[in-house]
Amino acid sequence: MADCVRGIETRPASTLPFGALARARPLCVRSPDRGEIAIVRLVEAAADGPVTIVADQYRRS
Repeated sequence: MADCVRGIETRPASTLPFGALARARPLCVRSPDRGEIAIVRLVEAAADGPVTIVADQYRRS
C-alpha cells in the first residue's frame, strides 16, 4: 500500500482511459477526503460488455 500512496502523491491522475485497466498492474484510487485508498485490479473484461474487478480498501490512519 505504501507504493500506492507514493504514486498517488507523486503522479496523480484525474482521468484514466479504459485501456489502462487492461494492463496487468493494479490501480490505486484515493477518496476525495484522502482518508481511504483502494487498490483495484482488473479480473476480466469483455470486448463490449461488463468488466470484473477486485478492489481492496484501506483506511489511512
